Amino acid sequence: MTGDMSLALAPLVVTAFAACLVLLAGVFMGTRFRPALTWRLRLTSVRAILCPSTGGTMIDSSSRLGVVLLVLAMMVLAGCHDGSPAGGVGGTTGSTGGAGGSGVGDSGAGGVRIITGVSPATIASFEGTYALESFTVNPTACDVEGPSETSAHKLTFVMAGGPSVRPALLGLFACNDAIECAEKVAAVRAGTPVSAEYGLFLTEEISVNLLRDGSEYPGYYVDGLCTNRKWYPSELTRAGDSVRVETRTVPLADAASATKTCESGSPAQLDQEAQGRACSALRVISGTKTGPLP
Repeated sequence: MTGDMSLALAPLVVTAFAACLVLLAGVFMGTRFRPALTWRLRLTSVRAILCPSTGGTMIDSSSRLGVVLLVLAMMVLAGCHDGSPAGGVGGTTGSTGGAGGSGVGDSGAGGVRIITGVSPATIASFEGTYALESFTVNPTACDVEGPSETSAHKLTFVMAGGPSVRPALLGLFACNDAIECAEKVAAVRAGTPVSAEYGLFLTEEISVNLLRDGSEYPGYYVDGLCTNRKWYPSELTRAGDSVRVETRTVPLADAASATKTCESGSPAQLDQEAQGRACSALRVISGTKTGPLP
């Protein structure tokens, strides 16, 4: 116990000794604080210490070095504690957001859903230009497809992976021609927002022919609640060169908000929350690969 206390006090003793040496050196070198400032030192910022002419502290220029060294010593001492480092145990890994805010690396609530992204090999196998075969929307139910809206939409879409530095997402976005399609691919590669008539990112690989994602509408605040919340889970399946993407609309229960703001939740949390709730709409996009990316 005594040995542990000695070790714990060692940084305090060393730092105090160093601070005394700095101040004594200042005295012997003719360095001094102005008396009126002894108890009125305004440490408003580092800039105030280093640049007294800007209206911070009124320390003689020859004293700045001593003050800076003293402050640095205090900062080092403050760092000598048994705290968890940033990004250490209990921290979260950085995530790459997909459409609607889904993130690679989100372990979710209680580890229910772990999103690891889409592998580079799977991304490469999907990449290409596709012809839209069918676009249907059922606005009231999810048990059957709705009427076709294919002719009202762009008849070409591309599938490309991104971002370039570490591909983990597969984007599907509509385009008109080779130039516009190349623009969509470049945006996906760059990890920048993509604007398209229809599209989504797939962020979770269940198998090489089954990908998933989910996006969220967090609702709006009314009388202590976030209301009109919705979860949009998407699932892509592949058979040969043909792909089919089903996106459902699942209304969520109102949620209390103490901050008067409606914030997004994690995919795992929203998946759990959506379980057992009725689906209110279904969109199905089907297409066939016709060639490589432009």
